[in-house]
Amino acid sequence: MWRLQFFLISLSILPLVNTATCPTCPTGGIWSDWTAVGTCATTCGACSTLKYTRTCLSDALKDCKCSGPTTTTQLCGTQACNYPRVNGPKPPCCTGTPTVINNWYHCVNSSTSQTGGSTFCCPTGGIWGDWSAWAKKDEKSVEFTRTRSCLSGGLNCVCDGEIEETKYACPCAPLKTITPENNPCASKTTKTPFAMRDPAYFPSTCDATVMLENSNFRQPFYSYNDKKGSYTCTTGFVNQAGQCQTGEFPTGDNDTSGQFWRFTFKCNLETGAWDRKFDDYDMKGITHIAQFF
Repeated sequence: MWRLQFFLISLSILPLVNTATCPTCPTGGIWSDWTAVGTCATTCGACSTLKYTRTCLSDALKDCKCSGPTTTTQLCGTQACNYPRVNGPKPPCCTGTPTVINNWYHCVNSSTSQTGGSTFCCPTGGIWGDWSAWAKKDEKSVEFTRTRSCLSGGLNCVCDGEIEETKYACPCAPLKTITPENNPCASKTTKTPFAMRDPAYFPSTCDATVMLENSNFRQPFYSYNDKKGSYTCTTGFVNQAGQCQTGEFPTGDNDTSGQFWRFTFKCNLETGAWDRKFDDYDMKGITHIAQFF
């Protein structure tokens, strides 16, 4: 006598397997298993059909869209019925013929649709999401943390590495000075960067202090700007992409006493670079700065 066992032979459902050779995004994306909608009307003989659905698990991953149907209708209750049946001398299969699969008889039709069929796998190390912005634990501490999510965890693909990262100093690297030898602003101005000193760096408070000459004492920084109606000097600042922007920085007069302008920049915890807002323009996400003469 054949025991009754539900077996979905019409759906080729393969589990995720760990392998070191899997691409980050397998061809066709990464799908969930097929899930039955409702209950099969019959328990044997492949006499009924049932709707199945699946979801794209890799939509959350970068550049890993799924291709293929999200729903399908397939035979259900494919375990071959006992013969003769309790309610009459009907054949063991309404559809197909009894075939031994995994030591059980199932009703198999040569035209049965094999949905799915892709061998899914786990990329080496799993798939991590982007790191969050750094956040300071509290105002009194110098502890900064950021987190990330294992996007492939729901696919039974474990990620290697830590979910949380901690630093006990400012996440922004020190703000640097543009030098004549390393001057991305050369195409913006014919003037020369003044590389006397790097900005002061305060890792515990995530501040950087820039000292700009407020006179022509050391170099001819300032000239009269008719549009602004004051003396200005050229400043340049470079962003994380290495692009330079220049602007005219004002001063109150043409003093030659050798005094300085002091400006404080704040670390942007999202970009990991430095920001400062001025009246005429913003310095955002910068890594280097200089006064030109």
